[in-house]
Amino acid sequence: MSLRIRALRKSKGLTGEQLGEMVGVSKGYISEMESGKKTPGAGLVIRLADALGVSVADLYEGDPATRERAAMAAHLEVMEQLPPEDRQAIEKAALGLLAKHLGSS
Repeated sequence: MSLRIRALRKSKGLTGEQLGEMVGVSKGYISEMESGKKTPGAGLVIRLADALGVSVADLYEGDPATRERAAMAAHLEVMEQLPPEDRQAIEKAALGLLAKHLGSS
């Protein structure tokens, strides 16, 4: 799935070098991601979204459902790398939110 990094970066008036500094990669790596030669890992996708002021889903091209699935996959990939106690805290909070939502339906 391709990312909209170049369009979003330009809309924010940022150079590749500036965005790279914001997310901790080189301007060359930004260029390679923008051209589709490199695919960023989930952690970098999340940092890019934060730096560009958009949701993770907004980084992806495609229909809304596909973009949301890609964003969820990125978040889950990062979550898998967390220590067990942090993962459990997130799971507990997510289950609480789901229960609250289901209770209000």
